[in-house]
Amino acid sequence: MEGGLSSQVLAENLNEANLPWSDKKKYPDSESHTYQHTVYIGIFYAIESMNTIRKVLSINESFDPEDVFELRSQKTCYGKLIIDNQGKYVEGTLSLSSFPWATGRTSKLFQSNWSTELFDYQQKARELCSHTLSGFCTLEKLRELTKKLGEIAGWLPKEFNFAVVSRGKQIKNAESANVSDETNETEGTLQQILNSFFAVDLEEVLRSADSAALTQYLGDESTRRINLNEDQGELRGSLSADNLPVGRWPFPPHQPLSLMQQVAVNMSLKSKNPLFSVNGPPGTGKTTLLRDIIAAIVTDRAETLCLYKANPEKAFVTSIEILSKKKFKGEAWVLDTPLTGRGMVVASSNNVAVENVSRELPVSDVSHYSCAEYFKQIAQSIYNENAWGLLSADLGKSKKNGDFAREFWFHPQKTTTMKKYLENVDIKSQRKREWEEAVERFQECRRNVDKLLTLAKEAESALDGKLASQLEKANEQMEGVSSNFSECQKLLEDTQREYSQIKEKKGDVLENRKAVQSLQPRFLVEKWIMMFKNPKKLKDIEDKILRYTSELDDLDIALSNKEEQRRNLEAECKEKADELKRLEGERVALSNELTKFEESFEKAKRRFGDFFPDEIFWADNKLQTVSPWASSELNNARSQLFLAALHVHEAFVKFHSEKFQKCLSSFMDLIQGNLDEYGNETVMQSLWEDFFMVVPVVSTTLASFRKLFKGMGRESLGYLFIDEAGQAQPQAAVGAVWRSKTVIVVGDPMQIEPIFTVPEVIVDRITKHLDISEKWNPQCQSVQTLADRANSKGAMINGRWVGCPLRVHRRCHNPMFEIANEMAYDNLMIFATGSGLRTDLPESCWYDIRGNHLGDQKWISEQCLFVVQLFRQLKKMFTEQFPPVCVISPFRDVARRIKGLLRTEILKWDAKPEKDVLEKWLKDSVGTVHTFQGKENEIVIMLLGVDGTQMGSAIWAAETPNILNVALTRAKQRVYIVGDESVWGHCNHFGVAAEKLPGKYEI
Repeated sequence: MEGGLSSQVLAENLNEANLPWSDKKKYPDSESHTYQHTVYIGIFYAIESMNTIRKVLSINESFDPEDVFELRSQKTCYGKLIIDNQGKYVEGTLSLSSFPWATGRTSKLFQSNWSTELFDYQQKARELCSHTLSGFCTLEKLRELTKKLGEIAGWLPKEFNFAVVSRGKQIKNAESANVSDETNETEGTLQQILNSFFAVDLEEVLRSADSAALTQYLGDESTRRINLNEDQGELRGSLSADNLPVGRWPFPPHQPLSLMQQVAVNMSLKSKNPLFSVNGPPGTGKTTLLRDIIAAIVTDRAETLCLYKANPEKAFVTSIEILSKKKFKGEAWVLDTPLTGRGMVVASSNNVAVENVSRELPVSDVSHYSCAEYFKQIAQSIYNENAWGLLSADLGKSKKNGDFAREFWFHPQKTTTMKKYLENVDIKSQRKREWEEAVERFQECRRNVDKLLTLAKEAESALDGKLASQLEKANEQMEGVSSNFSECQKLLEDTQREYSQIKEKKGDVLENRKAVQSLQPRFLVEKWIMMFKNPKKLKDIEDKILRYTSELDDLDIALSNKEEQRRNLEAECKEKADELKRLEGERVALSNELTKFEESFEKAKRRFGDFFPDEIFWADNKLQTVSPWASSELNNARSQLFLAALHVHEAFVKFHSEKFQKCLSSFMDLIQGNLDEYGNETVMQSLWEDFFMVVPVVSTTLASFRKLFKGMGRESLGYLFIDEAGQAQPQAAVGAVWRSKTVIVVGDPMQIEPIFTVPEVIVDRITKHLDISEKWNPQCQSVQTLADRANSKGAMINGRWVGCPLRVHRRCHNPMFEIANEMAYDNLMIFATGSGLRTDLPESCWYDIRGNHLGDQKWISEQCLFVVQLFRQLKKMFTEQFPPVCVISPFRDVARRIKGLLRTEILKWDAKPEKDVLEKWLKDSVGTVHTFQGKENEIVIMLLGVDGTQMGSAIWAAETPNILNVALTRAKQRVYIVGDESVWGHCNHFGVAAEKLPGKYEI
């Protein structure tokens, strides 16, 4: 169960006398329209189910008082269905809640085949509904249906309403046969009372192969962590000019990203892992960072588009014919593979965060760039007159999808829709010229960026000393080789001399042997005569000849050896000489290159100025506020390149106007539920890729993700950005992560944690039984904490490992910044909030207002009345209709009480606001801390409530720094804490605020 049927559903109890489908006066049919009525059956309070579960699981511990309060006020139901205006059940509209069924199956919690049994229950329930509600629907039939649903679910609450009905919805007669998507919408509050948004996705992922990003997301923590607050070498490497994206969002050129913002951009785009996380405390520029990543990805795709300059027709491979539910023929055009995978989705569990992204991207300040236009007129038609580019679409719920389709595509009263634009483009030859000009303009801008980046890279080579080191090494090598060459030459000379000596000796021996041989008898007769007359002399002659012959043989061997030695040494000397020549060439080249880079170093130092990353830059105490190479000149060139990239996209869409008319028409059918192609992943992916080529960013809630991207499989989306991820339940992102190739998670675990409505004692019982460790306990984790755990590059803050940390804060003045920084961020954030502190406002303080609670309520009358008085005083200091004040409390009943009192106060004003204007202000400006995530205002009043007898509630609110941290960091100018300091001042984290805020007792 994830929510409740509360005041958000405008409903009325049913009885036989007030069946709305019988009241033709209130709900009259016409020729063109009829009504449909949504009926919620089996309404009960969530506390009943939780008490049943606690009993079945033999849990003796009591529920937390906060849980009890929530569960007692929260209603849910067995399901909902639609009755038409003739009183007949509309087949196929029964939406069942798994909550009562799961309650009935609690005894089988650890052995049931839940998936199969739930499917069987749903099948039986649908058959039962069709049978029971056949014919005219009466209250008795609804009662019977509810009881039977309880029987097959295995559980029926003791107290419940059989049925309530929401106000009838008027629809066209053509839609009455098949309920429209919007009528059957099961998102927001209505879906939450029925089932988890994410159960179907979790089932699908379990049956499918893991994606790389999901494997990392659900894997063990990174084993080799790099602390970016300590490892400057890692920072320097990541901020190399090689890693700087060539495209940049069109921020003012003189406003660079902070150091860690640029680190996060570079690392997220260059990471070898598919998942990267960024820790973004309040006011540190998370949205700014996302814009720069978006610009880099769009520019990258434009680079690829330019490869099709000569033949833009080859950018599409083929087309697929599509038939809509209304039998209209459409087409999906399949983009060439290199052009795919750059679509971007921004998702969050926080609907405000999602809407902020879609609203801010098209209308952000681009006044420094006269050429900042991208389908500008269409963007202005969709958003407002300040829009400059068609960069994002806020999709998800059927109403959102329908609104966007109407404004973007087929609005009958507008002349500036995309459909009409594509129908009225120039002739093909003119479009081809515009396409080629856009590509040439992009290439020119790219050359401008490359010139500056080349200068930066050359200067870096001088900065890092690698070339100097290489030159020194080359000189050392030359010295070594030269020494070896000299030794080799000496050996060769010695060998040559020895060879000559042996040769000379051989000549002497030959002469000696020849002389002896001349004494030897020439003829046999002379030999015989000598043998008889002087045998000794003959033997002496022969012995000498033999000795000289043997000596000559030895000398021949020695000569041969010396000859071989000489040849080897000659070859070795030549090799050394060649190596010396080569090394000398390299040394000269390195020397020339070093000279060139040293010249570039000096040139770059002058050109990049304060952004030149020499040792002075890295030692500057303002280091964190700027990033290297971020000169106005390079920033401007990179932004111009991004804007040129958008022009390439616009020219591409215009050139292929006929194709985009067809595929975008089919895409409008897709998001409005008018296609039957959801099983064809090729069609789904092609239509989305076609749309992303026109509108690069889509934002949606995680709750709407599965429905919006129905039919999209594993890694079918390019980039997923999860914003405010610290507020999202970890299971909420599984399907989105599984569908995405690259996931960038941005958030802060020190902000509001995910809302988890199942009592802690029940979760603990289940996790202990299943031996689930704390790191997978859904009450203790968020999307952010899981992503941080899987990210090897981050920081340790207050004993917690977080992702790449953004550290420069530019929202709050002191003392809000000081308190939050000490309490939640280990004093690691850097104060950079600009001037503009108002001196006419009362100083930030703690108003120590005491009193006693009534009954089981947490609001203190004296505190609430004091806040009204403070609000009254602040109103006098502003000219706006409502002062820029938020009133925030940790507790819902306190928020409800002060909202009522402020409503009464405002209605006493002479210039009373319109009711809807007042209610909108109250909704936006007064509430619990959980409703203010992602918001900011000039002044925050934090109304604490509770007295000394309710210390448990105070301790709960102070258990972590999160609640106080959110309240403090919403306030730009002042914070006023109103509460009993004797209760709160000794609680965790609130003690820091009590110490730093002056205490007061009156305004």
